[in-house]
Amino acid sequence: TFGDWEYTVLDECYDLVDYMSLHQYYGNAANDTPDFLANSKGMDDFISGVVSICDAVRAKKHAKKRIHLSFDEWNVWFHSNAADDDITQNHPWQVAPPMLEDIYTFEDALAVGLMLIKLLKHADRVKMACIAQMVNVLQSVILTEGPKMIKTPTYHVFHMYKYHQDADLVESYVEGLKEIGVEEFRVPSLHESVSVSADGTVNLTLNNLSVTEDSEVEVSFAELAPSKVTASILTQKMDAYNT
Repeated sequence: TFGDWEYTVLDECYDLVDYMSLHQYYGNAANDTPDFLANSKGMDDFISGVVSICDAVRAKKHAKKRIHLSFDEWNVWFHSNAADDDITQNHPWQVAPPMLEDIYTFEDALAVGLMLIKLLKHADRVKMACIAQMVNVLQSVILTEGPKMIKTPTYHVFHMYKYHQDADLVESYVEGLKEIGVEEFRVPSLHESVSVSADGTVNLTLNNLSVTEDSEVEVSFAELAPSKVTASILTQKMDAYNT
């Protein structure tokens, strides 16, 4: 019903709607890293599709208002359920049992970085976006056990991307790239997003999807002229995780 349902509802109540809600999770059940990372194209297409539906209804009604998007549930989700089944069957009636907890890896953090880039690229229409979840459940930012806490690989991705907050998105593109993935889900091996903070700082994030090759990048600015550069790199084996 995707597409028809959204169009029909908006056609009936467009003037009452401010945001369209999107939910999507991605997983690597096939253990195919390039194909898994290429799922970012699916998120990009999903956003573009919903924007097109909203704008089609707007055009039909000659409405002045533009509906924005709230991607209020997104993340990597691959869960075996074995641990949950053991709790419910063999250890029931616990207080706050560790349900839906799993170990997520650097590969998952790389996928999250790609999703953040897609959200940033659509910042003109995606005005809200909420990773699900933040603590202990699914692909979290931190994991806790009693008084102990660890930062997951995804925590460090968010730390690197935080500089985009309250900055202005600027147009950017990358040339001369290889592609990864299969069939219609082939995507460039390097993804980027660029913003400019209020103090003039240029924030550039790059995400290399290749599991075997480094990527040498030359950055050029059409109008901006940064005077100094600081950088950080997050890299590790695809199956690495924090303990």
